[in-house]
Amino acid sequence: MFNDTLRTQFAELSLAASQQQLILDDMLARLHILRGQLDSIVYPVLTLPPEISTEIFLQCLPTECELEDPCWDIVDTRSPPLLLTHICGAWRRIALSTSALWATFYIDIDSLNLVHLSEVAETWFGRTRNALSVRIRGSLQTSQVGDLASVVEVFQNHSPRMHFLELHADIDDLRWMDSHSYDFATLRQLRIGLMGYRAIVQADESIHVFDHIPLLHEVLLHEIPFSFLPCLPWQRLFKFTGEIYSMPECLQVLRLMPNLAECSFAVFEDPANYEVLAHPNLQCLTLFASTSNLGRVASSTRILLFLSLPALLTLETRASVDEVVLDSFLRCRPPLVKLSIGSQHLAPPARLRLSQAFQALQLVKLELANPALQFLSPFFELFGRDAAFLPQLQALSIGSNAAFLGDIIHGSATAITARMNLVGCARLQSFHIFSSNYTESMVAEEDMQIFRSLKASGTELYVGPN
Repeated sequence: MFNDTLRTQFAELSLAASQQQLILDDMLARLHILRGQLDSIVYPVLTLPPEISTEIFLQCLPTECELEDPCWDIVDTRSPPLLLTHICGAWRRIALSTSALWATFYIDIDSLNLVHLSEVAETWFGRTRNALSVRIRGSLQTSQVGDLASVVEVFQNHSPRMHFLELHADIDDLRWMDSHSYDFATLRQLRIGLMGYRAIVQADESIHVFDHIPLLHEVLLHEIPFSFLPCLPWQRLFKFTGEIYSMPECLQVLRLMPNLAECSFAVFEDPANYEVLAHPNLQCLTLFASTSNLGRVASSTRILLFLSLPALLTLETRASVDEVVLDSFLRCRPPLVKLSIGSQHLAPPARLRLSQAFQALQLVKLELANPALQFLSPFFELFGRDAAFLPQLQALSIGSNAAFLGDIIHGSATAITARMNLVGCARLQSFHIFSSNYTESMVAEEDMQIFRSLKASGTELYVGPN
């Protein structure tokens, strides 16, 4: 009896397994048919002409703002252009044949730890016929980049196509580069910074790897003595940024560049007095704040006391604002059309002077970041009453995270309304208020009505968060 029971159970399970196998075979057959149908579908995106797909791919590249991020790595399979090569065969072929996708090579060696850097760079550069934009952060000698000689050879071979080069490296990397020859015949922009506490340059030391750059017109140097690069074509430079320098160094480099049109400095505070330097061609000057490798902050605007800039059209002070220094500079009557003062990230608020020199400026654009209420109240009063006060002003921008933001909004609405009725001054075309603390409850209904009317009349208007 026991044997019969086992045989019965075995037969039942065998039958059930056979039935399930038939069901599974049927499902596999249907799946095969469905896969064939799916494979025969032509997705709309794949019907686009290659030139359209190419344009779409180019729009996927990092923005200029993203590329300015010093930690951005473009050699990343999670972002374009490498990501585009992993979607499908068609996209891979288009991406690999689109030269402009591979013209930018920005890497952080320390974070990527590329043991095959020479192979990666050679493959990348080989995919483009365009001018190259190259940025390397990290030490080639201390990072794991494989055969260093092979890396140098790749960069030597492709140096004639480099239009932009940025190096944020160890001093020993620059010394090692100086022992090799490169052809920077087409290089237009050069940026060099030294890494951390190791950035120690001997007093009489210099390198000459960048001596012969005939087309160079823009340079950024971060905490590097100018004597370290004695043979740069200083007289041909059009744009220069000097980050973390003393006042004498900044004045010295301005003397070296008589044709300079745009300049930015992060300058250490210095109580000493210097001879006034006249620069006849400088049109744009920016003073900003930065921190040195040793933790010292460079954010002075006092250099303005020692500059005569008869061609200056734009002045931006993103550093600590000294009202006495600024007023003294404005009394020299530079022909400014744009003035940008202060930073919302700096405290205390910018205390400026409504001096005669300020009032008579022929500004077209004024940007005030973190202004003090003691300045804004009389500013708005004059702006709404006196047509001779900043008579050419067409664009006004105010940024503030202060508790009195509501007062700023109300004061500006009243002043702009009155300004519209004045004769003999330019019409305000653009008005912006930015604040990370903004809420709609800060705007009274009467002010909101004014802003709506201004916007309806054609004024570009924005009141809201950054």
